[in-house]
Amino acid sequence: MLINPKKSTLKKLSNKTSIVGFGTTFIGNLRCGKDLYVAGRVEGDIEASDEAIIEIGDTGEVKGEIKGDSVLIYGTVDGDVSAIKKLEIGSSARVTGRLSYSLLKLEPGAVFEGELEHQDVDRGEISQ
Repeated sequence: MLINPKKSTLKKLSNKTSIVGFGTTFIGNLRCGKDLYVAGRVEGDIEASDEAIIEIGDTGEVKGEIKGDSVLIYGTVDGDVSAIKKLEIGSSARVTGRLSYSLLKLEPGAVFEGELEHQDVDRGEISQ
């Protein structure tokens, strides 16, 4: 099964990984109990529970807010992103919005327009 024609960084897609496939448009809000991989388009907010990874692949597009433990973006996101532990913006990503994170990895070539907000997870503090 071809999930993303370009690349996937999720180490292992299991039967507990939800997928919005390439060529698919999902309209509405998504709540995930486990990992989510987006290769298609989501028009709505995405929220995942603890320990879940939300990955927006190279061909993925999201127009809405994203909230999760770890968020990996390689596609296009138009909306605020909140990652409790880790936020990774890949070289092919185009992101517009407010990014809230504890740990940020921004690869060369990524396009970002918006604001950055660091969260200190250990103390529950936010700095700008």
